[in-house]
Amino acid sequence: MPNEYTDRIKQDDQLSKVSFHIAAHSLYETPRKDYQETHAFKMKDEANLTDMNVKVNALKEIHNTIISMLKDLPREEKYNKVSSEGAVIIQTLQSWDEDMVQRKSKVYDDVENFPNNFTAEYMFLINQNDNDIPKVTHASKDRLVELDKQ
Repeated sequence: MPNEYTDRIKQDDQLSKVSFHIAAHSLYETPRKDYQETHAFKMKDEANLTDMNVKVNALKEIHNTIISMLKDLPREEKYNKVSSEGAVIIQTLQSWDEDMVQRKSKVYDDVENFPNNFTAEYMFLINQNDNDIPKVTHASKDRLVELDKQ
């Protein structure tokens, strides 16, 4: 947003500060409320995406831990229930992970082979609202409401 800012850079024991000004776009008369609305929209969208990514990664670690634990579980009959219930948990976590993120894409062209999943919808929405004119469309607002419900 157009405003006065101060940034700090720290390296070891040295701290440097620099003040700077971000000016409003000179080609468009944009009300401050549009800048504020765009900023609030992007912050909410990015916070949701960050929250999802943190949870997805935490659950992926749990998923991998359960797989490792079950692999090391003795193959005795008394552990069959733990093993079968663990397998259900693994499948549930795997299914949820696949709904949330696309882990098969390794190179740029893979998006043609593997569809993006839920978190990509938030990234797409962020990118759709990243432009020179700070104005959030009704379609973007409606889409964010839909995604938040999901």
